[in-house]
Parts: sequence; C-alpha cells; structure tokens
Amino acid sequence: MNAQHQAAWYQLRNIATIDSPALVLYYDRIHANIRLAKQLAGNVANLRPHVKTNKIAEVCRMMMDEGITQFKCATIAEAEMLGLSGAVDVLLAYQPVGPKAERFVRLMKVYTGTVFSCLVDNKTTAAELSALAVAHRVEIRLWIDLNTGMDRTGIRPGEEALSLWDYAASLPVLK
Repeated sequence: MNAQHQAAWYQLRNIATIDSPALVLYYDRIHANIRLAKQLAGNVANLRPHVKTNKIAEVCRMMMDEGITQFKCATIAEAEMLGLSGAVDVLLAYQPVGPKAERFVRLMKVYTGTVFSCLVDNKTTAAELSALAVAHRVEIRLWIDLNTGMDRTGIRPGEEALSLWDYAASLPVLK
C-alpha cells in the first residue's frame, strides 16, 4: 500500500466484523496518554484521574499498571467499578446524601482494600455522614469542597469553611 492509501491510525482494518454500536479502544494511544500524563505530572502521586472521562475498568487497570493509585469519580457506580478494579484510593467528587450516602458506606464495607473519600460543604451533611459511619462502623475521609469562584459547588473559602473544617474534625469517625 502506498503512502496515499495507508489507513490512518484510527481506521479499523476489520470494520466489517464489528457489531455496531461498539466501543473501540486504541490501546497504543491510551498507553501513550497515560505515560504523557505521568511525565507532565512529574510523579504519579500528583495524579488523580477523573474516571468520568472513560468509565471503563480496563482503562483504569491500565492506569494502575502504570502506578496510578488515586482516582476521582462522579457517581457511586464509578466508585464501585474502581473498588472492583482494585483501586487504592477513590474520591467521590460530590457529597453523598440519603440513599447515595448509604450506598457509599456499603462500598466501603465491600471493597475494604480501597480507601474511599468524598466531599462535604456543610455541617448538616457532615453530621449525617458521621452518624452513618458510626452506625456502620466505618471511617469516612472527607475533603472540604471549596467554591473557588466558579459557583458550581462548595463553600466559599474563609471563616465559614474553617468552621466546617473544625466541626467535621470534631465528629466521630470522620477524617
């Protein structure tokens, strides 16, 4: 095949054999992207990829094979996929309430090799998570969700955020 007729890297050679719709993974490109992220970060400890961009256990395992141990997710289903995949550290990128909080705590009990954490931006939710953790005999790691100006989520930095920090630190089984 001459250069004009060479297939581009993204073109499938066996397209007639693929049932559509189908998910296609370009493993060489995925590996290259993971290695580039590691290079740009300087250290895998500086990486916490958000799995909402791939939602695929195989891709998360590829990251883990490259030494990435910290992940962020947007849903309980993604958190469960990460636990099932053996992720070491999973941050749920919102504060779970009601049934989501119950599911979050159940994940901690099922996937004991994974450290789960979540966000919080108010005292009521912190208290509810603490009570749930006490009832289920688990420890919940919290991150204070700060609103740094995008006005999407979180508490504004300042006295109120410091007060939330102190309050959450005073509650049992919250870290």
